Amino acid sequence: MSFVPATDERGVTGYGFELQPYELPGGVELLGHLGTTAGYRTFVGQLPAQRLDIALVTTDPDDPSPVLFPAFQLMADEAS
Repeated sequence: MSFVPATDERGVTGYGFELQPYELPGGVELLGHLGTTAGYRTFVGQLPAQRLDIALVTTDPDDPSPVLFPAFQLMADEAS
C-alpha cells in the first residue's frame, strides 16, 4: 500500500486505494476515508497499531473530523 500527494481543502495530503492517512497527536496513525453523498457524511477508518476499526454515518453536513479525531485519540490511548 502506498500513498501519493493529493490536494484537499487543508492542503496537500496523501491518498491511495481510496484511503487517506491521518496522524493524530502523539504520532498515532489513522487510515480512513471521509465521504459525502445525498445529504450524508460517512467515515470508515482504522487505527492499525491498536487494531480498531471505526465506521460513522451522519446527516450533519459539517466536517465531523474535529469531533471524530479527538474521539479516535481517546480510543487509541485506551487501547495502548
